[in-house]
Amino acid sequence: MNFSEINFCAEEIIKRFIRSNWLNEFESIDITNFKRRRHGLFKNILLSQNNKKREDKWGKNNHGNWKLTHKSGKGADNKNNTVALENGHFVEFEINGDSYQLKLMKDDESVSDITFSPNWQESALEDFRIGKEDYLQENPEGIFVVEECEYQLYIDFLSSLFSTNENEEENIFDPYHQTYLALFKAYNSDITDRAKTVIETTMGAMIFYMPQSVEQSWSKRISHQCFLESLQKKRKKMVKDHEIPRKLAANICLKRKEPFNLEEFTEQYWSIFSGFTYVTTDENMRLVNWYLDEENKNEEGQYDYVKALKTLQIGFISLPDFPHRRINDLIRSVIGNDRIDHTVWTEELKEFIRNQIEDN
Repeated sequence: MNFSEINFCAEEIIKRFIRSNWLNEFESIDITNFKRRRHGLFKNILLSQNNKKREDKWGKNNHGNWKLTHKSGKGADNKNNTVALENGHFVEFEINGDSYQLKLMKDDESVSDITFSPNWQESALEDFRIGKEDYLQENPEGIFVVEECEYQLYIDFLSSLFSTNENEEENIFDPYHQTYLALFKAYNSDITDRAKTVIETTMGAMIFYMPQSVEQSWSKRISHQCFLESLQKKRKKMVKDHEIPRKLAANICLKRKEPFNLEEFTEQYWSIFSGFTYVTTDENMRLVNWYLDEENKNEEGQYDYVKALKTLQIGFISLPDFPHRRINDLIRSVIGNDRIDHTVWTEELKEFIRNQIEDN
């Protein structure tokens, strides 16, 4: 596994770590630096299993900043790396006999992997101890900024990812639900309107940052303009427009006689709150607070995101049963057809996309 791939895997691990310990994230004064610190620690654990040496990983740069923290945020190790990680890559954790494997996958096929031997936890700690000893020998007046007990915490968490749990989704959502119950109780007590507004904002933000599976959450819709921009501009980022805005999601959760129980809360999230459609940046701005327009309700008086798209004249294509991980392959197949105009949405383009989906 090269440095670029290690960086990507460390990012995926830290996302899981934050989901399991998300309240701790907001106790940090400097959240961005705190995330980078965690990212760097996970990255060093993977490096210790990869037999790739980085002599300065525990050192400091010319500005006195800890290199591990400073570099990990942007993956600074990839300067000479030509590997580009795109949508469709994901990480799997497997138990293989008495050893473990962290696999980088693309389109359900393994790209590369790291094998963790049976005593990998001790090996990772030994790498840490050697790094600490070398650093303090070279910097006798210096302060080593990571304690062994902290490093052990990250090793333990990574180890836990290899265990299987049939109720994993429920366990993941429990801390969010507990927070929701506390917010619900406060919101429906005798407080000022200003305090209610703060709680609504907090609730909406929590929902927005909850665990999201792109395969499960993607509505299978892409706006015409978003698709065209992806054809015309290399590495153009598609914007995920959450179909239920934060404030609306918060109101649905808080303005009830009784709060959702854990099962209801989980179901509401996966069926309603997590859903997103790919749009352009401009379309994303136009869709802000779409639910405030009465025209965007259906005949039953319910909020209708698809109707909002039509009201705002945002054309889109639906790709039912199409896996999210194949989006980039679909875009590349269209780019490779020089008989199709890549600047405007046409029936010919639509038909070509349909045929590509059927062929795959």
